Amino acid sequence: MISGQPLDGTVAVAITCPKCEASGTAIWEAEKAGPCLVSLSGGFYERLAKFVPYTLEIVCHTCGTRQAQKSPI
Repeated sequence: MISGQPLDGTVAVAITCPKCEASGTAIWEAEKAGPCLVSLSGGFYERLAKFVPYTLEIVCHTCGTRQAQKSPI
């Protein structure tokens, strides 16, 4: 996570791939059940982790590297 900015109950987080240095933005929103990823931009996508507990991972579309960023909320 590089930076976060509150936007009307949401947080925009700048993300950068450590392998290929692609950059984008993840927008998170606070929900009663926990943080919710609203959108990704800049060549990133989300997928289920391959191992239990099967959490969501943010992945670089260019090189396929899983991102270490966690929810800022």
